[in-house]
Amino acid sequence: MDPLGLLTQVSMTHHFVVLIDNSTYDLGTWYRVSGLQVSWAACEYRVGDKGNQSWVLPGNTKYQNIKLSRAACADSQIVQAWLASTSLNPVPHSGVIMLTDYGGVPVVHWRLNEFFPIAWSIVDFDADAARPAVETLELAHTGFLYDESVPAPNRIKPLWQEPGMPPSPASLLMSKPASASPSMSLAPPYGLAMRFQVTVDGLDLGAWSACKGLKVELKVTRVTSGGDYSTEQILPDHISYSNITLERAVHPTDSMAVKTWLEQKVRQWMNYNGVVAPYAGGTAKITLLGVQGTEVMSWDLIGVYPVAWSGPSLSATDNKVAIETLELAHQGFLNSNSNSGARSR
Repeated sequence: MDPLGLLTQVSMTHHFVVLIDNSTYDLGTWYRVSGLQVSWAACEYRVGDKGNQSWVLPGNTKYQNIKLSRAACADSQIVQAWLASTSLNPVPHSGVIMLTDYGGVPVVHWRLNEFFPIAWSIVDFDADAARPAVETLELAHTGFLYDESVPAPNRIKPLWQEPGMPPSPASLLMSKPASASPSMSLAPPYGLAMRFQVTVDGLDLGAWSACKGLKVELKVTRVTSGGDYSTEQILPDHISYSNITLERAVHPTDSMAVKTWLEQKVRQWMNYNGVVAPYAGGTAKITLLGVQGTEVMSWDLIGVYPVAWSGPSLSATDNKVAIETLELAHQGFLNSNSNSGARSR
């Protein structure tokens, strides 16, 4: 029994629709869509005493650019207007690519929640070549999988939630009893270098794209004795912690939070007059996350001092995201009850 008729619906590669949600720019019909592809970087890890056994964890998600092709037509003028508008005011758009059956009924779709045009071209004109003048529009997008941990405020609901649309395959699978799903082994609890959180003084200063310098050195002094040519004494010396460097794109809210925090620290620095206690440093916490987004390991830093902040290098010829950098010195993350011998470098 197939009361919904889903099993009898077959999508055809030559029956598809490309829709943009902004009705002002109806881009028309296209004869070819390519680049609908997603891949995951493989994070592979193995240990020395497990033979050939290895673990593979999913890394960052990467989407290919979408290319739309067709013969130039009256709708091409609308594309040109959209390109001109985006060039002046780059606002992301949303839309859907949908495969249909012979009757035009949607079978499967992919919603692009945010996309920009990044290239447009048309074939060379040649009086000796009798062929359609094909134009190609290339779109970069943020993805078509609903895997965002924090959906955007203007996120458009999936097409299958619209009235009159058939349910999604995922919803059908989720409606099955748990016993129908095969048992799956849990991913090993390893931390992933691209999943982490940083808080400073218990404040959420925003998300960071890089965290460097989590390092401690236990310095020693080697002493040799006269006449002893085979051994040397090793004496413990200072413990040295490297500075932590945080990097990310300049953000109107997060970067302002960092600026406000730095202004507060500068006031404490400058207002010290020998009567009140000097600034004793703050705290920070660096948390490493696993594939499920759960905590794997954390490091609590004490005696944290901001020692440097740098803004982006600005150039009208650079196609780069503006990056800010915050550098923190600290007194360590080991044996926090007794750090008198620790120093940062």
